[in-house]
Amino acid sequence: MKAFLNSSDGVFMLRSKVTTIGRHEDSDLVLKSVGIEDHHAVIEFSDSENSFVLQDFNSLHGTFVNDCHIQNAAVKVGAGDILRFGSGGTSYELVIENASQMSCPPMKRHTAWPGQLQLLSETKLYTPSTTPPQLPFLQSQHPSSVHNSWMHGTNGTTPHPPNRRRPVSAWGRSMTSSFSPDTFSRPTAVRQGNGQPGASGVPLSGSHHMDLLLQEKDEIILKMKDEISHLLGFESESKHKDTVIANLQDEIAVMTKKMAQAARNDVEFTQKLLTFERDIEAKMEEIKALKEQISNLQRDSSQVLCHSLSERDLEIANLKKEGEKLRRNQALTTGLVTSLQRDISAKEQRILQLKLNADKLKKENREKDNQLAVISAKRIGELELQVKGLQGEMQKNCTEQEIITSRLAEKIKAEEELKKECERKCLQLQEMGRREGLIKADLEQAKAQLECFKRQMIEIFYSQEAEIPETVTDQQLMEKIRQITDENLQIYEEEKLLQEEVISKDSEEREVSETVEVLKKSLDEFQAFLKTSYCSSSLKREICNLQDLCIDPSVLWIHTPVVEILSSLLSWVEAVEQLLQDVGIDMSCSDKGMASYMKSLLENNHETVGRIETLQAQLDKLKESQNSLLHEKLNELQVEHEKELQDKIELILLEKEKENRKILDSAVAQEKDKLKLSVEEEKKKVQLLEDQGRHLTEIIELKMKEEEIVNAKLREAVDSLEEARKREAMLQEHLLMQDKHLTLIQDENELLKQKIQKEIMEYKEQIKQHSETIVALEDRLMEATEHQKTIEEENVALREKIEIFQKEPQKSASSVSQELSDNEEAHVLLIGELAAARKEIQSKQVIILGLRKDLSEAKARMSDMIGELSEKQKMELERNLILVSSQESELNVLREKLFEMSDLVDKKDKDLRTSAEELRHAKEKLKKLKNAAKEKESEFEKLPQTDVQASSTTKDEVPKTKKKQTLDLADLGAKCKGLRHEEIIQRQKDALTELRDRIKTLEKSQPLTINEKVPEPLIVLKKDLSEKIAQKIGLEKERVPSSIKKMEAKLPSHFPNTYSNVALERTAKLEMSDALDLSEKMYLNLIHALGSLMNVKELTGVQSVKHLSQDEREEVRMQRQKDLELLYDKISKLKSRLERKEELLKEYESDIGQLRANKVSLQAYQAEMTKLEDEVYREAEENALLKEALERTRFQLNQEKRLNRAVKLHKPGPKTKSFPEKLKTTDHVIEAFKKRAHSNAAS
Repeated sequence: MKAFLNSSDGVFMLRSKVTTIGRHEDSDLVLKSVGIEDHHAVIEFSDSENSFVLQDFNSLHGTFVNDCHIQNAAVKVGAGDILRFGSGGTSYELVIENASQMSCPPMKRHTAWPGQLQLLSETKLYTPSTTPPQLPFLQSQHPSSVHNSWMHGTNGTTPHPPNRRRPVSAWGRSMTSSFSPDTFSRPTAVRQGNGQPGASGVPLSGSHHMDLLLQEKDEIILKMKDEISHLLGFESESKHKDTVIANLQDEIAVMTKKMAQAARNDVEFTQKLLTFERDIEAKMEEIKALKEQISNLQRDSSQVLCHSLSERDLEIANLKKEGEKLRRNQALTTGLVTSLQRDISAKEQRILQLKLNADKLKKENREKDNQLAVISAKRIGELELQVKGLQGEMQKNCTEQEIITSRLAEKIKAEEELKKECERKCLQLQEMGRREGLIKADLEQAKAQLECFKRQMIEIFYSQEAEIPETVTDQQLMEKIRQITDENLQIYEEEKLLQEEVISKDSEEREVSETVEVLKKSLDEFQAFLKTSYCSSSLKREICNLQDLCIDPSVLWIHTPVVEILSSLLSWVEAVEQLLQDVGIDMSCSDKGMASYMKSLLENNHETVGRIETLQAQLDKLKESQNSLLHEKLNELQVEHEKELQDKIELILLEKEKENRKILDSAVAQEKDKLKLSVEEEKKKVQLLEDQGRHLTEIIELKMKEEEIVNAKLREAVDSLEEARKREAMLQEHLLMQDKHLTLIQDENELLKQKIQKEIMEYKEQIKQHSETIVALEDRLMEATEHQKTIEEENVALREKIEIFQKEPQKSASSVSQELSDNEEAHVLLIGELAAARKEIQSKQVIILGLRKDLSEAKARMSDMIGELSEKQKMELERNLILVSSQESELNVLREKLFEMSDLVDKKDKDLRTSAEELRHAKEKLKKLKNAAKEKESEFEKLPQTDVQASSTTKDEVPKTKKKQTLDLADLGAKCKGLRHEEIIQRQKDALTELRDRIKTLEKSQPLTINEKVPEPLIVLKKDLSEKIAQKIGLEKERVPSSIKKMEAKLPSHFPNTYSNVALERTAKLEMSDALDLSEKMYLNLIHALGSLMNVKELTGVQSVKHLSQDEREEVRMQRQKDLELLYDKISKLKSRLERKEELLKEYESDIGQLRANKVSLQAYQAEMTKLEDEVYREAEENALLKEALERTRFQLNQEKRLNRAVKLHKPGPKTKSFPEKLKTTDHVIEAFKKRAHSNAAS
């Protein structure tokens, strides 16, 4: 979704995920107005809500959304909202593409809340009709003390439309909720008014599993969005290529225009040649007209010449003298002309030599460029080989690090297994101690039962009567026993009814679980379908199949949001297909999927690129063909023109010879008449020669100017050569700098390798230390197991001796107490050793966590160094980022473990609450039973002593009521253990059955009489036990057999039956207290570990709740809840930071990819520019050559014109006697002019 911030200054486009706003230069939108801080606010796009969220970073002046002041909070922002950062900043209007227009009521101005925003922690029961909103309202004017917890859409709550229309920016949330706390969200216990637990709607395990499934679906959707962004990048690239194609087409049009202009120039050149030919034809016609005039003059002047010969002889003599003077002058001018022509030819030769030198220099430059290209290619190849070697070394290091990490993981698993074995053995030792305590309690309680049995029977049966009768019949006792049995039967029937209700509830839960399994299967199938290539039609089918599932209404809160999410995905896929159709891809084959459409798009792109290349090749061919045709036409025209000139000159000469012959025939008669005319003509010729001399001087000056221009061009060529040499020197210096830079990079790589090797050596040393500690712990465990085996053997021997003692009941119990004290000491020692081993393991875990912190700091430093590195170092860093990602996966594993530990803590808290409530119920039942017993004591005091039969019947029924209580207490104690409930319950039941069997055997062996006195041996036994325990604390295990002998000598022989129930109650209470202590220790250890990990020193609820009152316990509970919230906030902040860093890394990677693509395109454009420059240079050279050819042709034409004029104007000398000599001189001049013309044509 594209969004823009529109203001008076301009339009700013928001980023796809996060756009930062502030005064700092690194922020996306930099604002320099008053009241804006370096990191002021962030506008973030939440995928779960499909909207933008504005978050203020606790700035001084805050931010304003529709003139509503927001500080240290987050607010959902929609299209049309007016945002203002700081007190006096410019206002921005949020514009979102394809955003649906909605009518929003105007928002009233609220005053800023002076305190911090608080999350409300009041939880509500889940109902499908009402669900909590995804974002809470901003509490601006009316703060409430009640906390209200809220969650994002991905943590298991169903999204629903709000109850009323949402005003723009009406929803808000706290600062720490910018990232969804899915991984740390846990269900809280719902409490009623007096603290009793209320009925929860959904079981914990099912909801947690569904949360995991929804998280997986969200991850799949995020992957699809990443693919969409990737495809958008392809679209942008295709658009860029379209622009490149358009530019190339423009260039082709420009080139075609140039070609058309060249063709026009050729047409103009041909037109000029035609005009020259027309001029030549006109001059030929003039020559013919002159010939006709000469012939007419000869005819008319034949008679005049005869009369005027005598008169003009003197004039002829004078004219001869003048002719001789003119000949001398002509000889001088001809000498000057020849010298000038020689100078011109020498200068032309020099120009040709300079041109040849310039061509040679150009060739040398090209050869040097080629040599430089070859050298740079070789250098680049060597560098690529070096880079490949470095890559191989990096891969080796990566593999070594992966092996080391795998070994560490295996060793950590081994340590965890060792921990589990230690815990199991500790539990076994505790159970052994408990059994021994039970045996002690049986020994102590059996004697008390002997005393109290008679009194209890009388007090129970005659407690309600005012006076206890001296004699009581058997029938009266039987009637009272029947009444008690009837009451017990009624209680048993009530228990059956309750069990039936429980079974019905279990069946309902099974049905719900079956529906959940059906939904899970369908979701798994849909996930497998999403992994394949699909299209909108197939996705519609799958969504219809999901919607058609028959699901229990209690699971609809999961089914409906999943269907909505998938429908949004379907709309997205349809939009993508519409875009592909707009591009021009055939969408008729709907079974192909998106991947095939993308492939077709790529193929179209490749085809367009191929067409462009073919068009460029055709253009180059056309240019070459046109240039060759032009050269050929010019050469042909030059050859034809030269031939035509030579033919015309030859024709003129032949005609002149004919005319001269005719003139020779008629010259004798007409010579005298034409003497005057010849003198005048000779004067004109002298003037013409002077004009020609002047013209030659002008031509020489023009040649000098042209030579100066050529010299300037040569100087420019020399300057360009010097610049090329300077560029070569600069390039060589640049190559040297690159070599130095490469050496520096190699040195840095070597330093990095050394650092990595040092770290690997440190890791190896740490692994060795861990392995040594593990070996020591294994040795200790072996010793502990051996010691435990010896203890079990001793316990077996003790049991055998106890059975012997039961057959011989007159022996004392003092030795047994000593034996038991020795065993307790051994157990205490073993527990101490296990505690020390646990402490060592915890210290090693702290070391491992410190190393992981160091790794995270190093990662941050590496991310800071990315901007200062070169491209090759960035490539190496990208490879190293793979290693960092593996380490981040380990961090994710640790986070999951923390999440599991937090779940365990929550479960233990719930178990503690339930156990406390059950204890309270048990206490109330005990009170009731005590009251009933007191009432019955008054009845049974009046009754006389009864027989052994009545006592045997009551023995079987009284333990029934107390067995239930003991079993309930044992179950409660087992629930408080946390893990392995069923194993502990089975062990306790086995212990209880063993105790019952022993009591029965004791009852069978020695039936009791009522009048026996028991209290004296009990007191003696207690004193002996206390003395022996005080004496035997520091003794060794070698004195076990002597203690057994003493035990055989001092045990009494009479055990009552009813006292065992009291022992069972006490053992159950002890187990409960032990379980509570253990769970509290686990909780405290966990909170200490979390506090040390998160550097939290403000933990308050670290007291033990064992010896505190109820008020103090509630205070401690509130403190613990605050500690948990603090830790939760810290962990969520850490998670948000990690996600931001990951997003920054992704943005950096995308920017680097764009830079690389831009560099490739720049290189291509540079190559095209060099080609175009070469073509322009070639065209300029061709134009220069054409200009030179035109100038030569013009010069030749001028020379021909002059020759024609000279031929026309040239006449024989004034001598009358040697007229044939005059003709010879004219022939000589004509031949000289011919030679000059030929030499000019040849040059």
